[in-house]
Amino acid sequence: MSVLFALIFMLSAVMLVVGLIKPSLVIHWNMEKTRKNVLKVYASILLISFIGTGLTAEPKSSNKANVSNVDNKELKQEVDEDYQADRQAILDLLNQTFHSITRAESLQKDIINKMSNGNLSQAISSAQSCKYNKDITKLATKNYNDDFEDGKTEDAAEEYLSNLSESYLFFQGFCRDVEDYIDSQKPSDFAETQKSIQWHTNSKENAMSNAVALSLKYNLAYDDGAGHWRTKEIIEQEQNKLKVAQVAQSKSEPFINPKNYQNDPYGNTIARYMTAWQYKDYKKMAGMTQDSWRERESSPEGFMKNNYDLYTLTDAEILSIGYKGPAAKVAEIKISYISFGGKKENGLIRAMIIEEEYSIGVNPLSTLRIKEL
Repeated sequence: MSVLFALIFMLSAVMLVVGLIKPSLVIHWNMEKTRKNVLKVYASILLISFIGTGLTAEPKSSNKANVSNVDNKELKQEVDEDYQADRQAILDLLNQTFHSITRAESLQKDIINKMSNGNLSQAISSAQSCKYNKDITKLATKNYNDDFEDGKTEDAAEEYLSNLSESYLFFQGFCRDVEDYIDSQKPSDFAETQKSIQWHTNSKENAMSNAVALSLKYNLAYDDGAGHWRTKEIIEQEQNKLKVAQVAQSKSEPFINPKNYQNDPYGNTIARYMTAWQYKDYKKMAGMTQDSWRERESSPEGFMKNNYDLYTLTDAEILSIGYKGPAAKVAEIKISYISFGGKKENGLIRAMIIEEEYSIGVNPLSTLRIKEL
């Protein structure tokens, strides 16, 4: 509309000038053709069109605001894309390195326990294997993405990798010190192993502090149930989903009642293990596995969830518990379950129940070998 008023304004201005020179050219109706009438008509039109143009014109500030909003949206989108790219890179970095950290810690504890129990030959064998362990040697390399959009993130990631590399050097030093001590049996060499343990612990804790800081910045967390780092949103979704499944399963009575095996520690252990599987309580289930297996596994609960959540038990029955060795028994268990694809199936498992240093636990790999019936 403002364009129309502007055209009328310009046309009336031209007509006014022409009419003042020769009135007969611009007055074609029954009106006296005088300059006075020209001025009266076209000056009025000129004034009205000027006012109309001003009233209908879009404010300039609005145009600027629109341009500014477009620019802000594009900038926000670019920032969000950069954030998401860095978030994924940090997630990948933590997952690629975290298993190596826990593997080194587990191996160090294993060596210390063997030394404490007097198993020196096994301790030195484990110490010698340190230098060949592929998982642990990853800590010494920096073959990870270091191309971050955010400069502070890049610096923090570099510091994290530096602390990991330092922890690897101290861990290797610990393994060498163990070999020296076992060979010499000198107290001074034993003191060196203790120093190496402390140095390795310090550098590892520094790396963990870096990891926590990065995870907080990008809303990440370590998911014990999955055994790796994930976004907090996905962890929350998975936990809610698992809670719903647990509530549904808990409404049924235990298929195998542990109370029926109170006088049989092996039977009681496998009964509680199967009940935890029935109720999808993977943390409790992991706690009833072999000690030696848990020490080797970086995330026992994550292993149990990732493997056993594929099967929803609908029934279970212990057919027999037989002798397997001086500290082991095998339980034959018939199970009915719904597979991950929703198919109802029946199967037979042979669960190995093993006693290790006064603790009885189930070998979780044995209960994954399901023979279809």
